[in-house]
Amino acid sequence: MKTAYISAGAKRLPRYFRTLRECLMNGEIKISSSVLAKKLDITPSQVRADLNRYSGAGLQGYGYNVKTLYTEISRDLGVGDGMSAVIIGAEPSNAPHLATWLEGRGISDMRFILFDEGIYSKVEKLDCDIALILYCDDKEKMQSALRQSGVKGVWNMTQSDFDLDIPTVNLPVGDILSALMYEIKQNEKGEK
Repeated sequence: MKTAYISAGAKRLPRYFRTLRECLMNGEIKISSSVLAKKLDITPSQVRADLNRYSGAGLQGYGYNVKTLYTEISRDLGVGDGMSAVIIGAEPSNAPHLATWLEGRGISDMRFILFDEGIYSKVEKLDCDIALILYCDDKEKMQSALRQSGVKGVWNMTQSDFDLDIPTVNLPVGDILSALMYEIKQNEKGEK
């Protein structure tokens, strides 16, 4: 089985969540698809397509009830569900920063596994919702260990794409940095 495909609409849900949270903090009660589209830099028709499943939150001619939509998206994202996560390969000095960052996104039980000789046997014994992989020196061993574990989903930030039978997001930090550098170079070319 190939790694789970995550639809473009599902990838945008966290952006809707952040935007709606900001709207709530600003005291906004309702928002139109065109205003939401502008905030997200997408089209109003894309907003309506993405949010079609939340029929109770929007009315034609009125827009979306911000609180209702935020609550429904929060529920779908699992915010507040108290999911557990294990961060694999973190440096001890980074652990408090990572913990704070993840706790703000609904992770309540967080553990860390430093990279050492026994890493793969430790991963095999995991029983948690999410494994966040920051470092791995052997892709095949890590995938095998993850398959043996009770992990329900993987966020892989290493430079090797994982192919697992559970939801897996391959998001290599190096690739993101390279894409940013490309955009900078393209921007510089356009300015000349």
